[in-house]
Amino acid sequence: MKIKPLNGNILVKPTDKRIEKKGSLFVVNNENAKNRAHEAQIVAVHEKSALSEGDTVFYSVHAVGTDIPIGNETLKMMREADLIAVEPKKQNKNK
Repeated sequence: MKIKPLNGNILVKPTDKRIEKKGSLFVVNNENAKNRAHEAQIVAVHEKSALSEGDTVFYSVHAVGTDIPIGNETLKMMREADLIAVEPKKQNKNK
């Protein structure tokens, strides 16, 4: 099934990682803890988005999203404005 987000939404696949800020650094912490950012992979974006499929994004535990079951996994539809950081996917330099 191909889903196309509308109206500034993105579709992400959450990971189990939580990101904790220590000083000016973001540190990965796999423990289940409150008030730590969540990490996710972008699955689909709206047509005017500057983000790309495959980018890694980080969002607050307070970000509102809608769980969407697709196949065996649960994805999350959320507003792009709720993201707090992005790590673009690595480009293949051999092209």
